[in-house]
Amino acid sequence: MPPAPQIITFVGIQSNSGTVVTPTEYNIAIQASNDNVTWFDLRLLVNEPFVKGVNRWFNLDNILPFQYYRIQAANNSVLDIQEIYFNNTVIDNVMTEVSRYEYLQYPRKNILGRPTIYYVDYQIVPKISIWQNPSLNYNCMFYSAQQVIQTVTNPTQSIDVVSAFYQPLVFGLAKNLAQKYAPDKVEMMNADYEQALQTAIVKNTVEVPFSFGVYSS
Repeated sequence: MPPAPQIITFVGIQSNSGTVVTPTEYNIAIQASNDNVTWFDLRLLVNEPFVKGVNRWFNLDNILPFQYYRIQAANNSVLDIQEIYFNNTVIDNVMTEVSRYEYLQYPRKNILGRPTIYYVDYQIVPKISIWQNPSLNYNCMFYSAQQVIQTVTNPTQSIDVVSAFYQPLVFGLAKNLAQKYAPDKVEMMNADYEQALQTAIVKNTVEVPFSFGVYSS
């Protein structure tokens, strides 16, 4: 018996190769069919970068039910894939960011359920913690991020500071050099440094809702 037709609107693809420095680029056609013979392109991915073990999700503007779905290598490319996910009836749930102190107050960090809050440890390699741990119904998280460009001379080299403080580091170095080589520019460099530092501090600060309680004796 052929499978029942379904409307798939969300596809996740996890590569088996590629790194952050040198991602693997795939040309992929996400296709659908009702007879497993004639296939229709629902979306084409051209030179999409993938990192091994990192799942990437793609929306499909699909309003028709199909019996069969697949991904196909396009433009004579070769796919090295770990896992593929086909989703439908996607419902978004918004999570709230909390501070480290608030996150530590939540009991039973390993409990399963619908995630409602998250805490980000903003270090050189940021780490995100979610509460509650997502159950099987919650298998995808959308987020925005910035990736620091690698050093041109050597991809493995980087300054050992959080990226938000790169600019104040440069201005601070310029101010120190000006004290010796261009004393007339120290005041200008110091103003640039202070402004860049304050911007970095604000950018690297977590803003969370403030709440307090009143307790009587």
